[in-house]
Amino acid sequence: MVVELAAAVRRSETAGDQDEEGDEAEVEALSASELKSLKKELTQAKKRVGVLSTAVVGRLSEVHEAMTGEEAQALVVDLLKAHLASTLDRAVADHRSAVLASAENWWDKYTTTLRSIEAERQSTAHLLDESLRALGYDE
Repeated sequence: MVVELAAAVRRSETAGDQDEEGDEAEVEALSASELKSLKKELTQAKKRVGVLSTAVVGRLSEVHEAMTGEEAQALVVDLLKAHLASTLDRAVADHRSAVLASAENWWDKYTTTLRSIEAERQSTAHLLDESLRALGYDE
């Protein structure tokens, strides 16, 4: 919500700047009272985020103090495993995409067999010979 409110305030202020420069902006400019109300709402939302952040940090501290050393170590190991697993999954997916793209590229390049290329070449050479004979260029 804070991000959305901040973006709305920024858009409104930017729209006012663009209007002064003579640009025709699609952004809707807010009146002074609407902008003031929006800024007040943004300030309240930021305060609420601060209060919630403080509460979360306090709760995390309480839980951390209640944990034994082995529990804390197990939690850290679990978090690192989860991060490593997601990193590896992303790397595997990227590699699969690259391999698939290469295979598709090779398929497009080499789908025509040598035999069909030779047959087409022979047919074209025969047509060329006939055309040359018709023009009087006999061998």
